Amino acid sequence: MERESVGSEDFGQTHAMMQVDFSENYTCIFQDEILSAHWKQDKVSLFTAAIWFDRKLHSKVIALDNLDHGKDTVVAYVDYLLYTLPATVKTFSVWSDGPSSQFKNKFITAVIKALEDKHQINIKWTYFATSHGKGPVDGIVGSVKRQVWTAASRRTSLVTDATSFTATAKKVCNVDVVEMTSDEIQSHLEVR
Repeated sequence: MERESVGSEDFGQTHAMMQVDFSENYTCIFQDEILSAHWKQDKVSLFTAAIWFDRKLHSKVIALDNLDHGKDTVVAYVDYLLYTLPATVKTFSVWSDGPSSQFKNKFITAVIKALEDKHQINIKWTYFATSHGKGPVDGIVGSVKRQVWTAASRRTSLVTDATSFTATAKKVCNVDVVEMTSDEIQSHLEVR
């Protein structure tokens, strides 16, 4: 019922809903790379959020050079995303898949209370069934990765890390792509 009511007039300004997931890491490639470059390619970790509030979809992608997709980074990303919500939002529903290393574990369950207290918001976390299929976050990040790859293959951008990925994405697509450093992750982890 909740997911169906997101776009309706009844979906007030006090509620927001978010679907999150990690994407397959973006592999930094170059149009004219030499053969040895193929065996040593850097990667960028991508965390995608589709957030619905104020009867609109707000797409966000967080890029990071740290390839850790663990529970600590999940908490840091969710904490950051909670800061992006308007002050009118008092109830926040999170939807994710259920890998125990990322989302469905006792660490995340325990930290929800700390996030609720920190942001003065009620959080409800719901897990999709295993092998639930594709959703909006897959389309968002797929589009961003394709547009960044196209810019790199046309030689209009050189993508070597999260900073250059973010800069290229801001030029070629209309999704809010931000970079988060390891230091920023640590500052968001002080929620515990």
